[in-house]
Amino acid sequence: METVRAIVGIDVSKKKLDIALLVNGKIKAKVVDNSTDGYELLLMWLSKSKVEKDALHVCMEATGIYYEPVALALHDAGVAVSVVNPACIKGFGHSENIRNKNDTADAGLIARYCALLRRHAACTLVAATAGTAPAAGLVAASTSIKGYSPTGRKSA
Repeated sequence: METVRAIVGIDVSKKKLDIALLVNGKIKAKVVDNSTDGYELLLMWLSKSKVEKDALHVCMEATGIYYEPVALALHDAGVAVSVVNPACIKGFGHSENIRNKNDTADAGLIARYCALLRRHAACTLVAATAGTAPAAGLVAASTSIKGYSPTGRKSA
């Protein structure tokens, strides 16, 4: 039996997480609180999706500080997590000619961006060892994107 791969896009705000689960080109949406209870609900929902945890890849924007707890909670649960530059998502949205902007649509856009990124380059962000500050604990591990920089600035 072939493993089903799935991408999860999360649009993070202070109070809630808008989630888009992308499997075989189809999106399922869910909204949970941006809290410890919400992260547990998210993990339960994902486990019911019939996608193995090691076949999941979660992607979210690095906006403010609100993404850090959910990124670390998902990573601690064994899920692959990417935190990407919001300018990349915005540019990708322009390339798709997206005109409607809402949290549900943004989560789907983030999932599609991550799916494309996984096909064309190996770029993911991983949490560093425990005991580091959350913001400092997210480090880039890019290998095939020329000029990629986690700060969004061009590198040599």
